[in-house]
Amino acid sequence: MESAPVDIIITGNLQLGLNNDIEIVVGDENSIKDLNHGILKIAALAEPKERVFSNVWEIVDEKMSVLYRTYTGMRAILYSLVVEKDTCG
Repeated sequence: MESAPVDIIITGNLQLGLNNDIEIVVGDENSIKDLNHGILKIAALAEPKERVFSNVWEIVDEKMSVLYRTYTGMRAILYSLVVEKDTCG
């Protein structure tokens, strides 16, 4: 089982200049349990994706927006992608 930290970024709306509303949480996906934000962004390198997304869907409520980054093109060869079953919460 992968035990390396997963970088998860909790963010406000950067377009409005709310840079002070960004909180970077370093840890695994269980580190978000006690946070109260409206948007969760999961790093593209978060691994193992199936476990990360499964735990995220159990923790967040339906009001929270979950954003994630994935790769296309040549990077898709080097890194594991987010697949449809990961995004079903």
